[in-house]
Amino acid sequence: MILSCHELGWRVRNRAIVNDVSLSLRPGEKLGLIGPNGSGKSTLLHMLAGIQKPSRGRVELDGAPLAKMRQRDIAQRLALVEQHADTADRITVRHAVELGRTPWLSALRGWSAGDDDIVTQALADVDLSGFGDRHWHTLSGGEQQRVHIARALAQRPQVLLLDEPTNHLDIRHQLSILELIQRLPTTAIIALHDLNQATLCDRICVLQDGKLRAIGTPSEIMTETLLREVFGVCGHFLVDPADNAQVIRFHTATY
Repeated sequence: MILSCHELGWRVRNRAIVNDVSLSLRPGEKLGLIGPNGSGKSTLLHMLAGIQKPSRGRVELDGAPLAKMRQRDIAQRLALVEQHADTADRITVRHAVELGRTPWLSALRGWSAGDDDIVTQALADVDLSGFGDRHWHTLSGGEQQRVHIARALAQRPQVLLLDEPTNHLDIRHQLSILELIQRLPTTAIIALHDLNQATLCDRICVLQDGKLRAIGTPSEIMTETLLREVFGVCGHFLVDPADNAQVIRFHTATY
């Protein structure tokens, strides 16, 4: 397993935000992370990324304890895209993406033409090829989010953690980013609010009140019972005639 956690938990003021979560991911697997607001999704991602130290349990990256790894080594293997984009005001888009190459640079290994190519490709992957000279503060929220995704791609990580990456994007770029993630050989955990988008993943992990409620394939997870008990909604399952994919239409639980 390339990434795993064992009985992972985090508490604040004696309140469990994440409690006894254990899961493992295979190389190349795409795991959708879903749950109501406040269920602990962001906290779990931060612990898996090594940004937040767990109160209990452990995280392993490629079989090694994450807590004992150097930050540089973690950054060469794992990248996190935060929910809220933020960076220095006057930085250019290309410079922001170039920061993704930092873990690979050293006194013995300076910037190269290969790094330029990786940055150029990352910008193209998120449909920002013509934005390199634009300044960060001139971008829309959705464009800023795509820059952060490009920076993570420029790290060339083995594992990509994304906290609601489509939150600020228009529908075209939501679809293109999710399709890109699906094509990558990278292992990915994607926290999502859109449950139909989550069904595109290989497996889905459901958090509720900080606990792992369920994990399995989309067909195993997306049931009327789970939608009602976890999200408080009724789900009607329909078939898209264009490709025979199952889609969910939601109603309030009192519908």
